[in-house]
Amino acid sequence: GPMSATGPEGGRPPTDRELRLRALRRAFLVEADLERRELERLLGSLAADDARRARKLAHDLRGSGGSYGFPEVSAAAGALEDALNAGAPD
Repeated sequence: GPMSATGPEGGRPPTDRELRLRALRRAFLVEADLERRELERLLGSLAADDARRARKLAHDLRGSGGSYGFPEVSAAAGALEDALNAGAPD
């Protein structure tokens, strides 16, 4: 799988670049999960400041998800950002 101990072809050890990318992807997933949890909390009671923070988090995830190879994160965050910008958080 994507986190296996071999390179993409399966028959060789991963390169340093592949190992660094895996580490970056793992770090991104940890940060994205923290942001997801914060978004859930914020969406529970959207005061004006919370709404701004939620829009920023959604915007940041929209941009960074694809950069780290998670287009589904970008798509979900984009939908949330669009809804928040339209004033419809649900």
